[in-house]
Formats: sequence, C-alpha cells, structure tokens
Amino acid sequence: EIFGTREQCQRVLAQLRRLKPELQVAFVLRHVEGLGYDEIAELVGARAPAVAARVKTAERTLIDRLAQEEARADRKGSST
Repeated sequence: EIFGTREQCQRVLAQLRRLKPELQVAFVLRHVEGLGYDEIAELVGARAPAVAARVKTAERTLIDRLAQEEARADRKGSST
C-alpha cells in the first residue's frame, strides 16, 4: 500500500505534485476515487490503454522517487 503513516502520505503527496498534470489526474482518479480505466478515459477524453499507461507511469515514478528519497534519508542518517 502506498499510503501509510501521515508522514508517508505527505511524502507521496509532495511527489504526486511533481508529476505532470495528466499523470496526477490519472493516478488520483484510479487510486483515490477508485475509478476504472474506462471511466477515467471517458472523463479525460483519452482511450483506456492510454489511461492505463498514465497510471502505471505515475505509479513507477512515485515508487522510484520515494525510494530515492528514502535512500538519501538513510545515507544522511548513517553519516551522522
């Protein structure tokens, strides 16, 4: 699960804000609103496969950025 503690949620939201708007919308509609790809596609005027690709891109980007952030925090913590 992506959302956990309040701190984790804040980190996810901060990274979410850095995504391109079309990725933000697709991610939020899928994971927060719980809509299916067809429903999102209709809302945003795109095809369902494009929406699925946007959601996956957003997920991968968020996971990568959060992992990098955590690795930096670990390095910082171990150097003190």
